Amino acid sequence: MKRTVLTAIIFLSLVFSAHAQEDWNRVLDRYEEICDTFIELREMVGRGENVSYERISSVLEEMNSLRETLSKIQATMTPDQRTRFIGIRDKYALKFGISIADPATAASGETNAAPPDTVSIPSNQTTPIAEVKTISDRSNNPFKFGVGAAVEIANKPQYGIALVGRSGHWGGYVRATSNFVPSGSDYTCTSDGKTSRGGVFWGDGTVKHSLYSISAGPTYLIGKHFDVSAGLGYWSRKTFWKDTSGEWAEVSDLNIGTICIEAGGGLHFGHLGSHKDGTRAGAFVLSAGIRYIPANKLLCPTVTIGIEL
Repeated sequence: MKRTVLTAIIFLSLVFSAHAQEDWNRVLDRYEEICDTFIELREMVGRGENVSYERISSVLEEMNSLRETLSKIQATMTPDQRTRFIGIRDKYALKFGISIADPATAASGETNAAPPDTVSIPSNQTTPIAEVKTISDRSNNPFKFGVGAAVEIANKPQYGIALVGRSGHWGGYVRATSNFVPSGSDYTCTSDGKTSRGGVFWGDGTVKHSLYSISAGPTYLIGKHFDVSAGLGYWSRKTFWKDTSGEWAEVSDLNIGTICIEAGGGLHFGHLGSHKDGTRAGAFVLSAGIRYIPANKLLCPTVTIGIEL
């Protein structure tokens, strides 16, 4: 009877052991598939193809689950399974040019059964997963749009709006400002008092200026938080005198319509929210610059504050 029971126990142990080894082999099969997937994604990125965030996210989620499984079965791996695991890991590491955390351990056949994203990385390299993920984020969100309130600070301040678009590091902006003084007039005159009505101008001493400008140019993002810009535009100033009867005359020879040149920089800070992967979604932008009007040799500081989405 005892011999029968012992034989049954040995038989069941062999059956369960064989079943377990089959399960571990399936885990290693999936482990190899995930490693090959990351190698494929790396090659796609290298060819300039888009890699969606959803695809990266799903593979990372499965790898995290697989990490827990591998950590539990390391003690029951056979020598052949350990050898296979090390071979898969080394293939992945060689493809990405990274080093294994403990070469001595790998050589001895021992392993902590960690997925490839846990091997040690030299300080001058980035993890392959992070590299692919970063590029996929850029391809998944290729365009950034910004809007802000713009001010030209001069003896006659102007206020307006700035629009910015950016893909990667390069972008462009359009800025429009005005002092919102109406430019309508009843007639015209010259600064020496001659009017379009054929008479002489008699004024009450009231003067107003109608100003507006529009400019555009490229922007370049340096790092993550600073950008520089330069542009050209059109700057206009019209002068009006009020006569003794309450009518306005546009002083034609004092009007200026000319090009302007500008340059500046912007600081990106804070965030408006977060994406699913924890990266920031949107930011505040504070920009400052100088606008030069060659026609009257005027320098005007500009300031813009807004958001980037």
